Amino acid sequence: MLLAIDWHLVLRWTIPGIILLFVAVFFIILPVLIFLAALFSTGRIPTFPPLKDSDPRPKHPMLDAALNSGFSLVGHFRHGDKGLTNKSIISLMLSPDSTIIFLIRHGLSRRCILMTCFASKRWMLTSDISGAADLSGLEMNEMFPNSSFEQLLSYHQSRLQQYGDQPLAIESPTAALIQHDREQNEQMVKTGMARYVGPDHSAGKMTFRGAWRMTALFLRDIRATGRHLAEARQRQAQVQSGQNRHSEEFLVTDAPSFASLPTPVDLPPAVPLPQSSATSKTSSASPAHRESPEPDIPPLV
Repeated sequence: MLLAIDWHLVLRWTIPGIILLFVAVFFIILPVLIFLAALFSTGRIPTFPPLKDSDPRPKHPMLDAALNSGFSLVGHFRHGDKGLTNKSIISLMLSPDSTIIFLIRHGLSRRCILMTCFASKRWMLTSDISGAADLSGLEMNEMFPNSSFEQLLSYHQSRLQQYGDQPLAIESPTAALIQHDREQNEQMVKTGMARYVGPDHSAGKMTFRGAWRMTALFLRDIRATGRHLAEARQRQAQVQSGQNRHSEEFLVTDAPSFASLPTPVDLPPAVPLPQSSATSKTSSASPAHRESPEPDIPPLV
């Protein structure tokens, strides 16, 4: 005997159940997982060992675009010597004026970041994908998704102009990034967000306060995802319009080669024509024409 199914009753309880499951996953289960991961994971200072000659070279469309924009390739590296950091492959490039590092992280967690440092130990980051929250307060992060390298660079440069402080020239990108990680860890330890692991201070773990802060920032970013994407699209439209205006400045056609100013020609002075007395009387007596003043012509010698 077939059982009668009350579809109205099923729909009545299915939709609230899906909503409750969504809320439980994103606001209970996922935050707990993030809290536990932040609490028990160990963050290590990167060492950037270069890839071996036998390792395949990573490829990325922004690598060629950065080279065409004048950036120089520093090299391809692994993030660390052991563990998951040894499997993370990174490409580093440097701008012509040595003030902007272009970091490309390959793999599943791929990310492209433009980085500039200042004398205050603060760094400005512009990336195509948002990363983990910074608890040290030393990073100024902004996301610029779905952008080309030219758009990402243009927006990063506009941020530098608005910030005002003079960026520092970077001699060694790997050394600068290692020092930045150390300064971040030092600042988080001072504020109670992290603690050192080992006497050399090359690794650290989040404290309960730091793990809770990381989870709270994650929930805040989830709620603000729509607003962040809208702001990113607006910034992208502004950069695109700026690039269009910049390109239109070069659409003026070159002047022809014969468009230069004419060379003055030395002509002899004008000689007045002889006039009879009848002609002069007629021109002075005619009311239809106004007599124009005679030019000052020097007498002929």
